[in-house]
Amino acid sequence: MDWFNNSKLFDLAKQGQRLTHIALVIPLSFLFVFISQMGIIPVFIVLGILYGFSETGINLPEELPALISGFWMSLQLITAFGFVYVILWAWLKFFEKRPFWTLGFELKNAIKQYARGFLFGMLMFVGSVAILGAFGSVAFESGDSSKQGVAAIGGVILVLIGWVIQGGAEEVLIRGWALPVIGARYKPWLGLLISSLIFVLLHGRNPGLSVIALINLALFGVFTGL
Repeated sequence: MDWFNNSKLFDLAKQGQRLTHIALVIPLSFLFVFISQMGIIPVFIVLGILYGFSETGINLPEELPALISGFWMSLQLITAFGFVYVILWAWLKFFEKRPFWTLGFELKNAIKQYARGFLFGMLMFVGSVAILGAFGSVAFESGDSSKQGVAAIGGVILVLIGWVIQGGAEEVLIRGWALPVIGARYKPWLGLLISSLIFVLLHGRNPGLSVIALINLALFGVFTGL
């Protein structure tokens, strides 16, 4: 485990004048996400004005073109999670006294490393769907041809932009900040454990969660932490 204990992220975290106490890391993680998600309110208001409100939220018409639907979904993801980056920047600047790039945003080979990570992420998704398909857990279904296949690509690309912002915000918060801060101030294994716990708790309100799903979330948190 020397390669993990000697990770450069721990050295980058130590550049700060002070590291956040472990007792603050968990509540701050939730607070940062909560504050960031307030950014989606203006989008909800606009959607409500355009399409109407309901008891469950917004009445988005099912007949919306894939491009328009993808735009609104992407905008919701960006406004709900984009402020995580801003909040972390402010916390690092005014409390920990270190630059934002110490969360792992080094310029050297950045494009190459991001492309490699993006490729591995795509392969993981494809692999997961392939396994589900092999065991008959997923199947193609018929539907509106204007929202499937080639016609849906534009909307999918727009949503993908939102996912990049949303997924990146989670990684920066949990694996870029929480894990290295705790690992640098205390023990690397403790940073891995606590950050994985935060990852599970942040997804605790996901629909359809089961015990197996929670265990898988914890295991995935450890995997990505390593």
